[in-house]
Amino acid sequence: MLHGQWSPWAVTSLAVALLCWIMQRLKSWFRRLDVESLRNTTERVLENPVSVGKVIAPSLYSEATKTLTIVVPAYNESRRISPMLDEALDYLQARRNRQGAHFTYEVIVVDDGSSDDTALVVTEFVRRHSIDAVRLIRQPLNEGKGAAVRQGILCARGTLVLFADADGATAIHELETLETALERLTLSALPLTAKSSCKVGMAVGSRAHLQQQAENRRHWLRNYLMHGFHLLVTMVVGGAIRDTQCGFKVAPATPSACLPRFERKSPMQNVVAACFCCQLETPVK
Repeated sequence: MLHGQWSPWAVTSLAVALLCWIMQRLKSWFRRLDVESLRNTTERVLENPVSVGKVIAPSLYSEATKTLTIVVPAYNESRRISPMLDEALDYLQARRNRQGAHFTYEVIVVDDGSSDDTALVVTEFVRRHSIDAVRLIRQPLNEGKGAAVRQGILCARGTLVLFADADGATAIHELETLETALERLTLSALPLTAKSSCKVGMAVGSRAHLQQQAENRRHWLRNYLMHGFHLLVTMVVGGAIRDTQCGFKVAPATPSACLPRFERKSPMQNVVAACFCCQLETPVK
């Protein structure tokens, strides 16, 4: 270390030690996987502004009654979630008009213990669009994005489940690109018309095409650590997913039922989800 700066050798040593520690933690998590424990879940309640009675959320393990479920985890997103929901609902209604009444949908927002007015903003959408189209689940405590995704997916009624970030970072119409990729990926599997225990697939959005532009604006140390993290992910998961951190993913309901268990309270829920797909030999694109 010279003049108070990190030398390349010190940075490399630190990065290697950090990667080894993370790999050990990941292996420890994966040894504790227990898919069947998902069925022993507690009762979930939907927020309904037009009813004083308790509305019990459905279970993912029931028969699918919708074509698509969009799950949106939200924590203190009162300023950003309205444009995202407006865009999503406009797109979904336009697609229903285009494809016909057989295309049905729901948007599930999981408020992960927000301290702002996120729940009030979403409640207004429930009031305007009905509880059948927009659903709100409130968690009393902030448990992290993974736990919020888990809660939403476990209440999904759709044949397909998309989870997207509340900031609308990815345009909702890109869903159709992922659906096309998923259809190619699962061509040899059963048709995506009913929930099944068969191995199917997952399509993951990617921002890899923006990587060079982002690297040019970032400090060299951050780029160094980023490439080290990507190397670790490749070693654990493989190279099938170009951008594990993208929050825009779509899958048939069956693999989505399994993923949330291992995202819960995990600081790297996207990597854990990807690794779990690999352990189940679930095709990923």
